[in-house]
Amino acid sequence: LLYQVGRVEEGLEMHGRALAIEPMLPLAVAHRVWAYGALGRVQEGDREMSLGNERWPGHPLIWTNSFRHLLYSQRPESAAAFARDPRVRPTAMPVEAAEAQARLADALGSADSGRRVAAVREQEERMRRDAAAAPAAAPALAALGRPDLALGALERYLLGPATGPTPDRTTSMLFAPPLAGLSREPRFAALLRRIGLARY
Repeated sequence: LLYQVGRVEEGLEMHGRALAIEPMLPLAVAHRVWAYGALGRVQEGDREMSLGNERWPGHPLIWTNSFRHLLYSQRPESAAAFARDPRVRPTAMPVEAAEAQARLADALGSADSGRRVAAVREQEERMRRDAAAAPAAAPALAALGRPDLALGALERYLLGPATGPTPDRTTSMLFAPPLAGLSREPRFAALLRRIGLARY
């Protein structure tokens, strides 16, 4: 809940207390990787990422948050290499899914505009297939230089009809790079007002 409303420091502290009581909590470690990245504390995020991948190699959320930590801390080459490393890829993750993430990292690390355009199209197609992909696709679109598409994806996801078995929607992605850079955009401010976060 703390992460969903932007109280990232407090969430990080709470997960730290939980791990002091019980160190074998992979989800707590995974969330701390994300939280350190959201706060720009890259070296601490790296240490947490290393701990998680050494202790629970192939854990899906640790993998996902590790990849995003590398990707959005300006290390796309490292993120691509991580995505292609079979030693850490979750067992249930198809190779093509990991390769799709690696292609995103390749595009972000490339000066080739064609590769970036292709990556944007891939994120849009991903959301066409699954509306619930927006929390991952919107930051990618913003990082690819398309904040307009990122904001459109967030508006559809957060304001549109429910797309799954429950109406719950995540909002933690709003407080992490690269979406945090959209905070001055009028559409972003309007979105926060419409979902109630601004009032909160």
